[in-house]
Amino acid sequence: MLTPKNSVEVTIVARLGDNPHYRGSIHDDTGARKFGYERALVPGAFIYGYISRLAVATWERDWLRCGTISSHSRKPVFDGERLTLHAGALEDDGVGLRSDIVVRNSKGEDVASGFVALPHQPPSPPSIADYTVVPMAESPPFVDAGAMRIGDPIFSNEAVFTLEEHRTSLADFGETWPDYVGDGIVHAGYLMRRSVGDGVRSYSHPTPGIYVRGHGQYFDIAHVGDRLVTAGRVVEVYERKGSHYYDSDQILIANGERVIARFRRSSIYAVRRNAA
Repeated sequence: MLTPKNSVEVTIVARLGDNPHYRGSIHDDTGARKFGYERALVPGAFIYGYISRLAVATWERDWLRCGTISSHSRKPVFDGERLTLHAGALEDDGVGLRSDIVVRNSKGEDVASGFVALPHQPPSPPSIADYTVVPMAESPPFVDAGAMRIGDPIFSNEAVFTLEEHRTSLADFGETWPDYVGDGIVHAGYLMRRSVGDGVRSYSHPTPGIYVRGHGQYFDIAHVGDRLVTAGRVVEVYERKGSHYYDSDQILIANGERVIARFRRSSIYAVRRNAA
């Protein structure tokens, strides 16, 4: 638990699990080696989820209803790698209480950074009317390097979050917080993964997508049985060192009426040929 006086260290083992969805991607050993990596990469949204543990351990449901979190992936994290999360003591930045976080691998390298925070005043959720839910196409349109445009939609299909999905997501994150398990609360990391997944499935790109950074603002709690969907759009496009990026702004909606979270995310959608 984070406090104003003490820093915290938590050690975890990053695990992908046996999900057929990863086959052929960089989250599969064979797919990762095609791009020059030693073995399967753990998605950045998993690291985001690991970081969220520190917030939930500190503020529990209060954080799930109005907390914020940020993660920035800096180096690849491989399946089975041991990670240490270093969380600084809580500080009041005038907006709320915040702890800065660094994630290191067993070599002592910084692989990610971020923060968790709880505001003094709960923020108001964005209006659903300002976003449009656009259903997924049967076949995602191909978008080549440099062809993403500001305003391009992020597609999504509404679906009930099932008990089986819930159990799988808790296992994926190695989560043991009793309220997640006992009350069927949707994991904070899963909500980000859902937004990432919609982004990945929206378009076909020249290379596998790579999560760079994500920021989450929570407004309410989702449960097993809720109908979940995201709505969002591309808000920035740019190129750095030959790789092409886009930033997206998405909200996650439950049952067509409640905004559960808002996510701002940066992704590489076309990696330069010699990047790996």
